[in-house]
Amino acid sequence: GYLLAGAVIGPFSLGFVSDVGAIERVGGLGVVFLLFAVGLELPFDRLRVMRGGILSLGAAQFLVTGLILALAAWAFGAGPSGAFIIGVALAMSSTAIVLQILIERREMNTQIGRSTLAVLLSQDLAVGPMLAIALAIGGDEVMQVNWEVALAVVEPVLAVVLIIALGRLVLRPLFRPVAATRNFDIFSATTLLVILLIGWLTEKAGLSMAFGAFLAGLLLADTAYRHQVAAVMQPFRGLLLGLFFIAVGMSIDFATLADNVLLLAVLVLALLASKTLIILGLGLAFDYSISRSIYLGFLLAPSGEFAFALLGAGLTNSIDPTAGHLLIGSVIVSMMLAPPLATAGRWVFERFE
Repeated sequence: GYLLAGAVIGPFSLGFVSDVGAIERVGGLGVVFLLFAVGLELPFDRLRVMRGGILSLGAAQFLVTGLILALAAWAFGAGPSGAFIIGVALAMSSTAIVLQILIERREMNTQIGRSTLAVLLSQDLAVGPMLAIALAIGGDEVMQVNWEVALAVVEPVLAVVLIIALGRLVLRPLFRPVAATRNFDIFSATTLLVILLIGWLTEKAGLSMAFGAFLAGLLLADTAYRHQVAAVMQPFRGLLLGLFFIAVGMSIDFATLADNVLLLAVLVLALLASKTLIILGLGLAFDYSISRSIYLGFLLAPSGEFAFALLGAGLTNSIDPTAGHLLIGSVIVSMMLAPPLATAGRWVFERFE
């Protein structure tokens, strides 16, 4: 509904709103607060359940899917650097849409929910380094892994370790006097400060701001203030996440899509089918049942919001503009298909599990 509303009022339709970028920046905070809410539901003790096989699935999904899609792009004429960016971008899934679906269905604490979260977090961790590489490479030259790219890999790891260490020392003493005031406004402001500050730090370190918010949620999940914080954040999350989806809808250029409707349909179907099959195969390799693997594949097949940043970087030097805009269109259409695909996947799971 939000996506369709954005498409109607956006610059390519009725034109009520022209500055989509400003709305995207504010709406992006909705994804930040969504990841924070997910982190609140995962104290470190529960997060340990996700170690080993489940986290390995997340890494395997990103690497295998990205490699296969990159080889496909190369086979269809993209240069080495362009193929790399396309593969990485399309391997991403929509954190905002998928987590919202799982939260609404109360499936975050199921095996499907934990597996999906592990894959999405693996993708979020990869965004910073992959974006640094996408900006560092140009044309069809062989990629040079330079000092900046090396820093883009090392800095996030150091930042995460430092944030977790300092957060465990600082957050309880910080919230104790704030909660003692029993002042809702002060408590809300402090919570917002913690989320945005940690998100800003991770963004500066090369990770996404949303991943920083997830870390903030993890740290607060182990405190006595977890439920108060969740209540404070609920209105912000709902309103801003809606604004994020509206901004994505505003990016839909109906004229361009109509001119290339058949090619776009083929791209979307190929993307959804290939990602579903890859995730199905990986799920079976990790000893998931067929129905559970199909559900996971349907949830993660649509591309996600981070693809816009990666493809945008590629458009400056590595990807043909026409092909790039078609790929961005296929990402948007696949995101719009995420809810019905998730419903179909759940039906398969419940019918055959």
